[in-house]
Amino acid sequence: MADSFNILIVDDDDVDRMSVQRLLQRSGLDCEIHEASNVAQACEALLEQAFDCALLDHLLPDGNAFEVLERVHQRDCPMTPIVVLTGFSDHALGLQLLQAGAQDFLRKGDITSENLLRSIRYAMERQRLHRDLVETVDRLSQIAGQDSLTGLLDRRGFESLLKAEFAGQPGKEFWTAVLRVHLRGLDALNREHGYALADRCLVALAARLRTVLGASVPLARLGAGEFLSLQPSSLEEEVRAQAEALRTSLQEQPLLDELPESSRSVEVAAASVRTESDTLGPFLDTLQATLREAQAPPPRSKKAASTANTAQWLLQKLQPEVAIQPVIDLQENRPVGYELLIRFPQDDLEPHTLFAHARQAGVLRQVDLRMAACCLQQAQDIARTHPLHLNLFPQTLTETPIEELIELFRILPKFPIIDLDSRWIRAQGSFFNRVAALRRRGVPFAVDHLGYGQSTLQSFLRIAPRVVKTDCRLVRGLANNVEKNTVLAGLTQIAKALEIRIVAVGVESREDLEAVKALGIRFVQGYLFARPGRVSPTVVES
Repeated sequence: MADSFNILIVDDDDVDRMSVQRLLQRSGLDCEIHEASNVAQACEALLEQAFDCALLDHLLPDGNAFEVLERVHQRDCPMTPIVVLTGFSDHALGLQLLQAGAQDFLRKGDITSENLLRSIRYAMERQRLHRDLVETVDRLSQIAGQDSLTGLLDRRGFESLLKAEFAGQPGKEFWTAVLRVHLRGLDALNREHGYALADRCLVALAARLRTVLGASVPLARLGAGEFLSLQPSSLEEEVRAQAEALRTSLQEQPLLDELPESSRSVEVAAASVRTESDTLGPFLDTLQATLREAQAPPPRSKKAASTANTAQWLLQKLQPEVAIQPVIDLQENRPVGYELLIRFPQDDLEPHTLFAHARQAGVLRQVDLRMAACCLQQAQDIARTHPLHLNLFPQTLTETPIEELIELFRILPKFPIIDLDSRWIRAQGSFFNRVAALRRRGVPFAVDHLGYGQSTLQSFLRIAPRVVKTDCRLVRGLANNVEKNTVLAGLTQIAKALEIRIVAVGVESREDLEAVKALGIRFVQGYLFARPGRVSPTVVES
């Protein structure tokens, strides 16, 4: 730490300000004092420069500490750790201040030179951890533009490409030629053989696409088994010829010798797509919807010709089975929880396909709740001895009345841990308010796929999760990847400092397991320990 510190004291009471200065002098801290007496002056000072620490009075003539925290965190400004000084002893108020961005709070009547100095030092250390987390997330963002498995563009990189292509065409009408390639049955392959073989199929398909299209053609993997190539509309006939060449290549030679039928599960389509949207999000939605309409009917039901029929089918016909996968404590060599997963063994339906159609039909919340109820109903016996992880979409939390959610969770002897997929989290106040309300009722949260999703750092901090689950892409190949080790080491250090349990997801090889252990990660989940299986005493005991 530095020998001298810049401290900002914000208080409209001259006596209180001088009292804090005297306490700082008694503490032995060598510091230069800066002063402000209201919200406007405090925000101006904090937005112009970074102090080593700010001591902020809770109640000010023109507002309160919450207003200062909100203004500062909404702006791209120097990051100053803030300790709030309050005359209240309300513990709930203190927690709200921490959730709003303060690093610590002290009751004015209890302040001594010792605990003031301790609070300042702790606040500065917490801010340093916060800064490390920002840098780690920035590093992840640099990785995020490229799919780590295939080396192609990922969703974020593809969106950047779309933005550049759209900006290069005048007017509000954008035409493009698209080659779409879809490796079907990927989830089933993962379940039956593990992620390693499925990953080899994806890598082989990416290599085949590169051979057919050439190295200069933009190509992206948008997730799961979907690949897209975006080319100028003038090349529509050439793109159709590329599609035919790829079909011929797959017929003549399968992706992998040990999977001779794999070529039959690869769908190839070429189309010319038009959109009038002038923003990236709606443009991508239009593109995906156009391709889906051209290539795929609603799941399992060819009679579902309308959105209403699709919604009715989704809500009335689905009867999933529940599979569980344990979270393993490496130190004690036992499960410390189970994640609940849905399966449709009798139908040609994968969970991600189900939810994609539910979202398109406008019934995502209803379908998500139906799947959650099935999971909880079938896992009641396990819940008596182990915590359960239940996956829910953020949209479901936001749109469902809180009492309805609480009633759903009460089917278990204790609340499940709600796993929130960071790929679907958006910075919306209604969502964070619902999370905070459920947390006050005792519902714990976990954040999954941290670093590879759309959620921001502020989103993660506002959720205040009990558990963080790494994205499996960080773990697969960890033993031989220095960059993944660096990123995961940073996440591990931050999680431990914030007393959050970190779970390494996707452990499938002993080499990666040893790399996870070397980083000091205690909890793991993956096929090396257990595949997702039916809910039964045998699975639980194993």
